[in-house]
Amino acid sequence: MAFSKTFFVVSGILLTGVEQSLGAQQQYTIELIPKIDGNFNPSIPAAINSSGEVVGTALGNSAFIYQNGVTTDLNAIIGGVVSTARAINDEGDIVGAKGISPVGNSGSVAYLYSNGQVTTFAPPADTLYTSSAEGTGINAAGQIVVRAQYAGSDPNLQSHDHAFLYDHGTWTDVGSLGGSYVNTLATGVIGEQFGTGINASGTIVGYSITASPGADRAFTFDAQHNITNLGTLPGAHDSFATAVNDNGQVVGVAGQAVLYDAAGNIGLGTLPAPFNNGSRANDINNLGVIVGNSDSPVDKPPYSHAFIYENGVMTDLNSLIDPASGWTLSDAIALNDKGQIVGLGYLGSLNNLEGFVLTPVPEPATLCLLVPGLALLGRRKKHF
Repeated sequence: MAFSKTFFVVSGILLTGVEQSLGAQQQYTIELIPKIDGNFNPSIPAAINSSGEVVGTALGNSAFIYQNGVTTDLNAIIGGVVSTARAINDEGDIVGAKGISPVGNSGSVAYLYSNGQVTTFAPPADTLYTSSAEGTGINAAGQIVVRAQYAGSDPNLQSHDHAFLYDHGTWTDVGSLGGSYVNTLATGVIGEQFGTGINASGTIVGYSITASPGADRAFTFDAQHNITNLGTLPGAHDSFATAVNDNGQVVGVAGQAVLYDAAGNIGLGTLPAPFNNGSRANDINNLGVIVGNSDSPVDKPPYSHAFIYENGVMTDLNSLIDPASGWTLSDAIALNDKGQIVGLGYLGSLNNLEGFVLTPVPEPATLCLLVPGLALLGRRKKHF
């Protein structure tokens, strides 16, 4: 009987622990995305798929993929002297740009890396957007968002980018909101960060200048090829869309991080001081979880803190990792439906910028197995 009583108490503690874990805020483990061999620049992640494969670009313009603890330089595979990797879908297809000079300059072309094969593509010559091209998003159907740079003689359009949909050889101009250009990129703290760009139904997001008042506005471009101005928040002059999930929810920035959904335009606010000088939403998964960064007014590292926004609450991701890890998380760039998050942070000191991957603890699949097991454990005491 003494053994039976002790077993009951232990079982009760275990179950109580699970209940507390389920009710507590999610914690994360963190892993470094190693630099490419011989490269002193950090590996900056851009996207993560459901398998946990991460793609991005080192500051030295080298595309990479990170998986199973290894960072692989994609330059030799893709065939460019310089390259970027901007998006990866769940099939493992990667898009970006490759060229012989810094990407974004004349001569770079968009590429698709799929099943070991590299395909390059650029908008037709009659579009006049042939100076350079880059794939910025891809969905499971293989539809690709491409940003291309103007190559014509109009001084009002020079150095401007334009968005296109590339669908298995067919090009569709995304159009504009009446101004001179439309784009699919959004500028981040370090270099350029790109939104997912396109969801499963083919909806594209980005930003376009308007004819009046001549401001940048977030837009959606749907499968029926309708472009819609998403507006901005009160007091904000501009707005930019960075990502869209398969439910049609769009995130971006309009003076602060913003969510566009059926409820309207919702400002997400900022983290508490000193990181309350504006915020930006970078990505949203299909569960509606949002990640981004919230800025400091001080122009020195870490510049911002990474956040997660869930169930109406914005939380500093630095509070959800081991404080002894040595990390200061400055930007959360993308996440998948398993809750894994990639971004940028400082490791060891504020002079050492690195890419990271956060993984929920326990992982959702592990928790699902744990709870039934403990329930069975609790029932076993009845047989004693």
